[in-house]
Amino acid sequence: VSSDLSHNQSPKVSEVQKEISEGRLDPGVILWESRQQKIKRQLLCQPADIICVQGIQSIGFAKRCSETDPRWFSCDDEPALNHLVHLYREMAKANYGVTFTPTLKLPGSAVVCFGNAVFWKRSRWQLDKHWSISHSAACVELSSRHEAPPLLV
Repeated sequence: VSSDLSHNQSPKVSEVQKEISEGRLDPGVILWESRQQKIKRQLLCQPADIICVQGIQSIGFAKRCSETDPRWFSCDDEPALNHLVHLYREMAKANYGVTFTPTLKLPGSAVVCFGNAVFWKRSRWQLDKHWSISHSAACVELSSRHEAPPLLV
């Protein structure tokens, strides 16, 4: 149930379209709203301290962080294409922060990209630093709120 089903150039799209046309798959499963709920449910099933997500869709080819740029995540009329923001809003209800690094522009789009995100449980970890490595990896340095050693993800 991946985020990248949202564009028709994804290799998964042809498989899913075939299953839908053969009646083996409900067409509603490709809607982001449906997939977001399933992804959120899977991510929150086990209360993990750290969650890494690859290939999540976002708007704008820029690093983002909920702790250093909270206004970017709070726009009232956020487009449905910004899966990062919509997933973050759901995860924030469970007290998660996020940092995002774009890795690939969506072919044919000037604004939509895919990237990697790291979510962390704010009640257990505090963000010290975040950075990206050559638009390929999101990195975070976290300090424990409960006397555990620092963590580099």
